Parts: sequence; structure tokens; C-alpha cells
Amino acid sequence: MVPVEVTIFPMGPPPTQTSTERPQAPVLGRKEASSILESIFGVTGELTDLPSHVDRNFRVATPEGDTFVFKVAHAAQPTVLLDLENEAFKCLAEQVPGVAPTLCPDLQGGLAPSVTLESGNAHRIRLLTWVDGEPLARISERGPALLRSLGQLLGRACGALSGLPEPAPLPARRWDLSEASWTFDLTPSLLDRLERRATSPAALDALQRFQLLFAAEVLPILSELPQGILHGDANDHNLIVPEGDGEPRVAGVIDFGDVTWGPRVFDLAIACAYAIHGNDKPLEGLAEIVSGFHESSPLTERELAVILPALGMRLVQSVVVSASDGADHDSDSYLRISEAPSWRALEKLASLDPRHAFLHLLEACGLPAPSGNASALAAGDIQELRERHMGPTLSISYERPLHIVRGRGTYLFDEGGEAYLDAVNNVCHLGHAHPAPVEAAHRQAQTLNTNTRYLHTEVVQLAERLSGLFPDPLSVCYFVNSGSEAGELALRMARAATGQRGVISVEGGYHGNTSAMIDVSPYKHSGPGGSGPPPWVGVLPLPDSYRGRHTGEGSGAAYAAHFTDVLEGLGARGFAPAALFAEALIGCGGQIVPPPGWLASVYSQARASGAVCVADEVQVGFGRVGSHWWAFEREGVVPDIVTLGKPMGNGHPVAAVVTTPAIARAFDPTMEYFNTFGGNPVSCAVAGAVLDTIEQEGLRERAVKVGAWLKQELEALAETTPAMGDVRGAGMYLGIEWVIPGDSPQPDATGAERVISHLRERGILLSTDGPQHNVIKIKPPLSFNMREAHILCSALRRAVRALGFSQ
Repeated sequence: MVPVEVTIFPMGPPPTQTSTERPQAPVLGRKEASSILESIFGVTGELTDLPSHVDRNFRVATPEGDTFVFKVAHAAQPTVLLDLENEAFKCLAEQVPGVAPTLCPDLQGGLAPSVTLESGNAHRIRLLTWVDGEPLARISERGPALLRSLGQLLGRACGALSGLPEPAPLPARRWDLSEASWTFDLTPSLLDRLERRATSPAALDALQRFQLLFAAEVLPILSELPQGILHGDANDHNLIVPEGDGEPRVAGVIDFGDVTWGPRVFDLAIACAYAIHGNDKPLEGLAEIVSGFHESSPLTERELAVILPALGMRLVQSVVVSASDGADHDSDSYLRISEAPSWRALEKLASLDPRHAFLHLLEACGLPAPSGNASALAAGDIQELRERHMGPTLSISYERPLHIVRGRGTYLFDEGGEAYLDAVNNVCHLGHAHPAPVEAAHRQAQTLNTNTRYLHTEVVQLAERLSGLFPDPLSVCYFVNSGSEAGELALRMARAATGQRGVISVEGGYHGNTSAMIDVSPYKHSGPGGSGPPPWVGVLPLPDSYRGRHTGEGSGAAYAAHFTDVLEGLGARGFAPAALFAEALIGCGGQIVPPPGWLASVYSQARASGAVCVADEVQVGFGRVGSHWWAFEREGVVPDIVTLGKPMGNGHPVAAVVTTPAIARAFDPTMEYFNTFGGNPVSCAVAGAVLDTIEQEGLRERAVKVGAWLKQELEALAETTPAMGDVRGAGMYLGIEWVIPGDSPQPDATGAERVISHLRERGILLSTDGPQHNVIKIKPPLSFNMREAHILCSALRRAVRALGFSQ
């Protein structure tokens, strides 16, 4: 026999807390408890202490042969939670009698009266019926029929509880699966403890994997899942199997101390997480439980899709709670009762393909596979066709290429349903498949898509709005389709405005893939396959204050002083500069943050030579630096021409050039400029939606907050990782320069690539940049939040340890 209300997994602090403090359990002995029990409920009997963590529980055996549980709640227990628990008891007693304990009224008819103990504290008390049987945790043989009966029981209970109305807002608790994000925040600080307690490195990999899956697949649709009152902790210690000669079945559920409101499928996922402990064929076990639930309470396709991520996340909660409390409570069997089995279950479940598991559960429930489920081509076939019919100069990421089939927010998903945290895609500025630009494109495409030879509102509204984000006199817009086209147009304008043909650019700079833009891009023309700059291009040295020609204080002025030599060299070849092309943060150069004063000085010298200043904001614009809309604003300069691209359409091909009225007038007498698709209504509607979303979702503010925290954490990690030579950047545009440490650090492209590959295998996508390809770049969608930042830091910390880079 087992007690009814044994709190195996105690209620912890709210998700925002990392403290191990818990409410003080009521202080009373059996004598005082007996007196209260008799005076309030009129019940006498022999009292036996029952294990509990924050409440005080007693088993009561009466002379008449009845058995009860007398429960004294801790003083800090919120009334709203006790009332909700009582509502659940009453509902189940009425609709599925015998499934759960029943509340016994006191002599006045009340169900949870308050009493003041001899200690002076007031506590709510309750008397409940006893549920006979053994906990499922003690049943080693868990055959298909037993597991199916578990699902059926939960389905009946969830079906009954679904009729209860949504309660008032409940306090956050760390065992609430809806609030599981707190584990992301705590994981980096617990990494040492988690590594010691994990049953294997693969188990710790599985923890990260299920955090990714939960964040990618469950959290975005949490409110869209069918909701209801949940038991909240249907673990195998709280599920009761009656004793008898018949086939074992789960017939009761106890301990409603974690009752909450949330997606009803969470009760099923929690039960699955513990019921399949030790199961050598976890997917078959899951199918039995889930199909049993579906018989009683039919599940939706969306609910079935989140079961694996949700049950994995429950196991993550279990091991993180144990680790977070372990410093003070390593000997506490209640805190660690499920820890080792949970680690083993995480490792075993990690072998399951999420997509395959979803389809298997659909089949078990008799539901058809979703339309379009079968991929037209396997990854190997795609790669073979790519090699046969596409140019070999098109590079592909990673030694084991990814077959990505969909994206959402900051996550990408492969054909097997695995989630990958995209920490490097600055094209999908708002996040993958963000509904705002998608809906804008769909809406406008149904109405009109033409060109700028006709009057239409979308293009002029976007021009007015976009120009309003720039300092005067930048106020004239031209719309194109890519950053490369924007660079080409900017060059034409500069030459028209100055009457000169030369260009000065910056070492490591990249401005586009057209012939002219490759000519002005040292990253390309001086890189592999390049033939160097043409005579009309002069190149300034990369203003790298870490490993460059000039370092330390005064390096900005020292780098700017090279302008004179570059200008003279250009003149010696018969050219005067029409334009200076420069990024305020130099991306392909290695996420370089130029030293103070450099940009302002080269702007001044460029203008003195008759050139105009072109700010390339293709990578760093639209609020990526957070503090400003445009990175050049950080340096207190105002360019003459600005090129925009990548993030402007969140993946849709739209770009722009913004310039001054004077330059626009100078450009006007030249040949007509017309771009068939530039400024079309669909592209303009998409770009407008991107601007709306940046403001409505506070993405610039998020870039400031998350970027500052992430940079600080990376700098802290670098203190114990000499290979992380330099951490730099602004907002959500960061770089880590990987080096071979020493008095004169050398670039370590191989080391950086090892880190990238290690993280790719564990669901984190990054890439390298810089002339020596040794700079790990971090430039995710701006929807990247603190949760993702914690995931990235935890993964990177593990990577440097596993690869031997940390001290």
C-alpha cells in the first residue's frame, strides 16, 4: 500500500528564482495532529508519518478499518492552488469516481479549513480517502496492456478536468512544464554540476537536444494547444496499480500538489516521461500510452507532434532541479529519486527521430500522416543532383550537409524533425517564416504586383517611412533586389555626382557578387581565386586593433593615417576617388569593430579628396546593433549614400539605396535608371511589414539587452579559454576570434572549424568568417532571446571543454 499524498517532487521556487530555499514544512507531532483531526473532522485513529517535502502528511488508520490521509499544507501555500486542487478532487469524484482521492468534509461541512498550530502559524488542513495499490514505480514489468491502461486512465481524468473553467492566474512553479524556460536560464551556471551527475556525455547532449526541441516546437504554439486543468505530475510514483490476481492496470492517480492550468497533452507527456523508464523500446511504450489516452480523449495532430519534445523537457526539469538543489540536498532521496533514471531515459530517447516518432504516434492513434509528409528527395539524392546540375563554386555548409525543410523563429528543422538553433542567419531578420512579412506578401500579391512605371502607394509609403529613419540630408530612396544591386547603383551615383571613377575600400570588405562589386571587395578580389584589386581601387588596411598592424590606444588615428598613402597610390595610377565604400562594422573582415575615430577620420579625408562616402549597411542595418537603426550612427558620422539589403525583406529579395537630394539630382541627367522588380508592390509591402515588426516587437531593444548579456558571458568564458583571443561586436552582431595562444596569437581556422562542427552536431548553427576564417560569427535573427542566449552559452562552454580549449 502507498500513501495518497506523498510529495515525491516538491514544489520549488518560481522559474525566475535559482534559490534552493523552499517553504518551511509545518511543525507538529502526531499528538497535536490527532487532536486537530478529532476536533475538526471527528475522526480518531492511529497516525503514521508519511513522507512529504513541504507539507506534513499522516496516514490515519481508524478503529473501524477505514484509512485516510491527513494533510497539513505549508503556511506559504497560495490559497488559489489549494482551491484549484480541491476543485479537481471534486470534479474527478463526480465524473470518474475511484480514480483519485476524495475530499472528506469537516464537521462543519468545509473541505479545507484553516487551523492555528501550537507553533503559532495558520495552516490549511484536509482529510482525503486512501487509494489502495502499488505505485507504478514498483512495477518492473510494464507490458503493453499496463501502459495502455495508464493512457486510458489519464485520458478519462483529463476529459473530466477539461470541463472546469480556467482559474485565476496561478503563481509560477518550477515543476509547471509550461514554465520550463527557467531551466534554460539556469543550465549555464549548473554546467559543472550537471556534467558530474549525468550518466554519460551523451545524456548531457540529450538534455540540450530536448531543450532545443521544446523551445523550437512547443513554446511557440503553447497557447494554441487545447488547454485544461492538469494534474501536473503524473509520474510513476503517483500512478497506482491495484493489487490483485488479474492483469496489472493503472487505476488511480494521487498527489495533486502540482495541479495547474495548461496544455492538456502535458499530463500525457509527463506520464510518458516516467512510465518508459527502463523500457528498451521506448517508442513502442509511448505508442501504447498515447493510443490509450487517445481512446478516452482524442488528440489532435498538433498535440501528438509535441509529445516527444514535452516528455523530454520533463526529464530535463527533473535533472536540472536535482542539480540546482544538489549543493544543499545531495542526501535528500526525494530530490534525487528520479534523477539517474531520468538521465538514462534522456540518453535513450535521444536516439529517436522526432519526425519518425510523430508519425509512429499518428499511426498508433489511427490517424493519417499529414499531407506532403514524404520528402520528394532524400538528402543524398539532393546532393547528387546539386553536384550534377548546379555550379561547383556554390559552397555548402558543414562536412555533413544539413537537409533543412522548414524554419520557425530562431530555429531550423531538418527532414527528421531535429531542431537547430540558428545563431548565424542575419537574413531572416525577424525570424524564419515570421507571419508578418509572409502575410503582407500574400495579401499584396493577390491584389497587384507591377513596377515603378505606375503609381502605387506601397512604394511611396515605404520610401517616406524608410527615409524617415535616416539623419538629414539622407532622404531619397531607390529600390532594388539585393545588396549587390544596391552597391552597383551606389557606385553609379558616386561617379555621376563626382565625375571621378576610383574607389577606396577597406581590406576584408565585401560589398556584393557582381563584377564591379567584386572589384571593390578585397575579401573577394584578394581572396582565393581573386586577382587582386583593379587599378581604379585603393585598399585601406583592415582597422583591426586586436591582431592588426596597429593595436592599443591611438590605433584609430594610426589606421586612418594610411588614407594618404592609398589616395596617392590611386592618383599615381591615374584615378581620383569617386567613393569610399566602408562598413561601420566590418563583417567578412572578421566582425571587426574599428577603433574609435577611424571611420570619422576616413570620411573626412574621403570628402576632402572629392569622394562621397558610401555606408554599406547590408549586414549590420535595420537595428542589428540595437542602439541605433544603422551601425554608422554609432560613430557619429552621416554618409552620402547608404546601401541596404539582406534583412530588409526577412528573406524576400528587396534592397535599397538611400541618398541625398543633391546626389539624386546629379544622377538624374545620366541614362535612365529602371529596375523591373525594384520597388514592386509585393516587395515594398514585405519591407514595410519588416519595419512594423521591428518596432512592434521591440527587436532593437532586444538586440541591446540580449547582445550585451551574451557578449558579457562570452568574455567571461574567454577568460578561461585562451583560444578565444578576442570577443567583439555590438548588439546582435558578435564575433569570437579563435587563435593559437601565445605572445603573438596566430589565427586558428582549424580550431574554429572544430568548434563549429561540434556545435552543429549538437543542434547549434554558427559559421566562420574573416580573412583567415578563424572568427566565429554570431548574428542570429533578432527574435533571438535570452532563452536562446543561454542555450548558446551552455553549448559553447561544453564545446571548449570537450575539445580541450579551456584551461
